Amino acid sequence: MVKLIIGLVAQTIFSYNLSWEEIEDLDFGALYQKRRRDSIFAGVFKCGETIYAMRDHIGVIPLFYCVTNNHEYIFSSVLSDLLPYLVDKTINLDGLRAYLGLGTTKLAPLLNDIVVIPPGSVISIGPKGETKTVFQYRIEPRPLSVFTKLKNLRLEFERLLLCALVKQLKSSTVGLISDVPLGVFLSGGIDSSLIGLGLKKLGIEINSYSSAPQNNNNGELRFIECNINHIKPCKIYIDRIAGEYHKLSEAIPKLYRSPHGSSSAMAVTSLWQKTPVRLEKQIFFGQNCDVITNAMDNRYFDVFSKTLFRLRRQKWGASAVDDMFDLYLQRHTRNMLQSTPFSLRNICNAEILNNFQMIAVAGMYLGRTPLDSETITGPAIANNLLIGNPYYDMDLIEFLLGLRLNHKLVASKNNNLVTLDKKIIRQAALINGLPQELVYRKKGFTVPRGTMDSNDGRLEFFSNLPNRFAEIYCQDEQRFAADSLNKFMQSVTSI
Repeated sequence: MVKLIIGLVAQTIFSYNLSWEEIEDLDFGALYQKRRRDSIFAGVFKCGETIYAMRDHIGVIPLFYCVTNNHEYIFSSVLSDLLPYLVDKTINLDGLRAYLGLGTTKLAPLLNDIVVIPPGSVISIGPKGETKTVFQYRIEPRPLSVFTKLKNLRLEFERLLLCALVKQLKSSTVGLISDVPLGVFLSGGIDSSLIGLGLKKLGIEINSYSSAPQNNNNGELRFIECNINHIKPCKIYIDRIAGEYHKLSEAIPKLYRSPHGSSSAMAVTSLWQKTPVRLEKQIFFGQNCDVITNAMDNRYFDVFSKTLFRLRRQKWGASAVDDMFDLYLQRHTRNMLQSTPFSLRNICNAEILNNFQMIAVAGMYLGRTPLDSETITGPAIANNLLIGNPYYDMDLIEFLLGLRLNHKLVASKNNNLVTLDKKIIRQAALINGLPQELVYRKKGFTVPRGTMDSNDGRLEFFSNLPNRFAEIYCQDEQRFAADSLNKFMQSVTSI
């Protein structure tokens, strides 16, 4: 949609949750550092003969463009919008490896004629097609003392969480209106439950949307119901996916309007098909605090710890920073990627960030956050539904990045080891009345793969996924990504 603002001075070419009035002074530093800290926006504006394209701090909202035969620039957050305008629709092999390894197309160009705007960047395109980066956001963790009391940290976290929710509500057309319920993707964990509780503190009622595996009364569903009983949403929607995996996988490229590499997208697709989530004015979800606090599961932490072990005696510098991210990606993608799809050197100031902060940034920009975010938000973005997540707010992110090691270390209950944990967030959950058995459980938005001991078709579906794409060997979830890409490319050939 093209919209003219202030006569012919400025033209909005593309916008997701961003208005020209926020950047009409072209002060991009003020935009990223003061005006918009929510990290959920993207926009393309033409001022005079120059086009400015910008993407939020951590790249939650995808932003692509291509150039037509007539030298017109086409921008979108979904690949399917660009397909009719591409001159060359062949696969970019580097982008293919990035997609298969990381499960998302928003980090590197999947097709040769597509350009990806990097996270936290503002680029300008001149009248002759000359491009340059005019602004790049830099991560600055908040300095915190090792002597800060956990209670004070917990209070600050709760304050920042509420402030983040207020900012995201004000940036929407909903506003702080108590009689308009908003949607919340509610899992059986504490991150989404704290969002639901925070919205209710602000006078906002919620409708909850949850997904649980079939025949799982003692697992995820039990804790989802625990959250529901505590938060008391206005309307409750629980989808129990079973036996529909082939149909759901076929629907993903159409709903996301891009290929997608996480099998959890089948659960999200089922929710979109069976519930009225698409009718919500804004939909909130919780994801990111595990990454920012280094509180990952064992497999993810194994990647981190081995990365630290190799680099712990190196002095930070440009080459060491690149080596760290490259090694991280090699382990995280099982050697599918040997180097990062875009440079993080300008985003990460090696003189400011310590080892653990660098690792958190790797997870936030390259690992979990891009894929996990897209799994839940992809359909919303493709359908121009406003999303919200306070854990993407930069004030909250940079606060959590600043936590010292003693703020995160806990003794494991299963063995004598000390592990990293999001204990500030857990304390907030306990103070807000969530039961201890829920606060200290393993959680996750439904992954339909689950166990293969049922007769609902899971085993057959996952066994038949391709193990190669364009002669590139795929493992585990990479096989699902390859299958999704196959289905998406079928639509490419028809355009």
